[in-house]
Amino acid sequence: KLTQEDISFATNLSIDTIRRLESGKVDIKISSLLKVLDTLGIEFYNIFDTIEKSKWSTIEKYLLQIDFSLNSLDLDKARELLIDFEKLDTSQLSITYKKRYEQNLGYYKVVLNENITYEQCINNLIDLIKINHENFSVEKFALHSFTKFELRILRAIGSRLRNIGKIDLGYDILLFIESQINETSKDYPLVSYTISRYYDLDNNFEKASFRNGKAIRTSINNNDILGLIFSYYQKGDLLIKQKDGKAMDYINMSFELCRLSGRKKLEENLKKYLNYNFK
Repeated sequence: KLTQEDISFATNLSIDTIRRLESGKVDIKISSLLKVLDTLGIEFYNIFDTIEKSKWSTIEKYLLQIDFSLNSLDLDKARELLIDFEKLDTSQLSITYKKRYEQNLGYYKVVLNENITYEQCINNLIDLIKINHENFSVEKFALHSFTKFELRILRAIGSRLRNIGKIDLGYDILLFIESQINETSKDYPLVSYTISRYYDLDNNFEKASFRNGKAIRTSINNNDILGLIFSYYQKGDLLIKQKDGKAMDYINMSFELCRLSGRKKLEENLKKYLNYNFK
């Protein structure tokens, strides 16, 4: 609520200078900028941080759209968005934000690539973690501390290790990730769901049901519709295998949530899986 006159008085700069600065007609000297920031109670570094976040917001919009399509199993749409995402101009980003962009871009290019083997997929994901962890080894993963996004990359690695026969290592990684995040995190339900799927594949229905229960509970607590869709579907899947009559109640709730949240493609794919697994 300061006027141009107030700023002029406090900074000892002329009103005309303040007007021209505010209208963007002239560049500001560092000495004058510091006076204005001091008057406004703004830290110098906050200006550049705000600019970076503003540039990143455009990228973040793409990330949200790609994630929505990817998690909804609408892979064609995700690939379309990825083409535009790769064309974004990142020349003005700082080194830190460029690294974040490169990791995100690399991750999506790997998980959306249908033409690579599981081993190639894992190796490419490992390379992404090496952007910040030069000596990273998947067997010694616990020696590192990871960013939130790197935990996501690590979860993708853990999920795919089963496909190349490294089941125990896959379990270790997924349980490690679970220990690194809080139950109030929006990432927790899908981590619990993934662990539950691992136990399910090994016909360990007791542990699978326990993890599934955690996935359902944390999905509800965190208002995570996607987590609840997958968790309800899996609950029904587990009950079918145990010949429980309530199985379709959960599966139908999963389908209903797909419809309510506009995830038609996900509903279609879940129905395909259901018909394939339980003909």
